[in-house]
Amino acid sequence: MTNNLNKDKIEKYHSSHLVIFHYHKTTISAYFFIQMFIIIQSLSRVLIYIDESGSPCKGERLFLGSAVWCAPTSNDGVQTTLRYTIDQIRSMVGKCNKKIPKEIHYSDGLRRMATEIVNLTFQKAYEDKTIRRNDLLWKNHPLANTTSFCNPRIEWELTREDDISNRMRARMISELLQPLFTFNGKFRLDVDVVLDSECWKISVDQVAESLKRLIGENNVHIKFFCEDSKKVPGLQLADVFAGVSRHYRLERDVGEAFELINGKSIFHVGSR
Repeated sequence: MTNNLNKDKIEKYHSSHLVIFHYHKTTISAYFFIQMFIIIQSLSRVLIYIDESGSPCKGERLFLGSAVWCAPTSNDGVQTTLRYTIDQIRSMVGKCNKKIPKEIHYSDGLRRMATEIVNLTFQKAYEDKTIRRNDLLWKNHPLANTTSFCNPRIEWELTREDDISNRMRARMISELLQPLFTFNGKFRLDVDVVLDSECWKISVDQVAESLKRLIGENNVHIKFFCEDSKKVPGLQLADVFAGVSRHYRLERDVGEAFELINGKSIFHVGSR
């Protein structure tokens, strides 16, 4: 009788601890799931700003496009994201030129301070609360870069069509977004691509639907927006990146600034 009572107590003891074990296991699993969900949510939206340097016109030696990639911390809009970073650049340029510019344009004599501007950009990006600094789809830095370029002289020789300038831009958009073509599609990725309305609208219309369909096969949901660069800080950064990259390729100048930008180049997003 005593043995049976002891056996019964032991079974109840093991049973209760098994319940506690399952409870803790469930709690840990739930916590892990929540953390993974938070990380996935933080990865799930990307902003890409695209601008150009040079021209696709017939006599040009080099036409270049640059894209600035970042992950916004909110849905406040493209005019808010990177505002802090661009304001720091405007302030620095203002101290040098004794007048704060309304808009940052590389072609407005910024070649002489290219290294300082690019250095400041990457420094202040770590302080910019409008973009994520962790849990990114790429490594190394809150800002990433892709570049595309062509030689309009040879393009005009090879292609006999009236709308070749916009065709070059359309092809450039596709190349700048190349990392999205190899995204693994394990979760939905929402991407907003923002371009300068002054130059890119026709090219976007030519290529948008094809890109939405093809990149969409990787669970990437992409939207295109053409905006006024005066109001969009990210487009102004893309302008600087494009200007520096083109300048270096043509004249081997601004090498330090170019190396900083080139060091943030990406070819893939997400894990394999």
